[in-house]
Amino acid sequence: MTADPSLTMLRACRKLWAGFSWTLNPARERFVQAIYFVSYVPVAGLGLVGMLLANRRREVVLIGMLFLSFVCVTAIFWAHTSHRSYLDVYWMVFAASVIERSWTFWRGGSVKHLSTEVL
Repeated sequence: MTADPSLTMLRACRKLWAGFSWTLNPARERFVQAIYFVSYVPVAGLGLVGMLLANRRREVVLIGMLFLSFVCVTAIFWAHTSHRSYLDVYWMVFAASVIERSWTFWRGGSVKHLSTEVL
């Protein structure tokens, strides 16, 4: 690590990419990869938006710490996409909060009250 820090950082980024990739790691059949992509990308994207929208809530810090611990361990060791599955549940909850906010907004409701009641 001290001999080549740039290579160490590159490999850490590759490990993180493998852990958070939108393709299954280890690789699977094309159809399985496509289904995973179609289901994972929207959940991860909306989940990330939901986490950012809920960043003022104290409880989100604990969930953020779970993500941070996964990132730290993955950067040092290795991860498959299945190792991240316990984090996917949180992204699903945050994605649902974004969908609920959007639904309320488009139906003409007020979104302001949702910032304190919904993740």
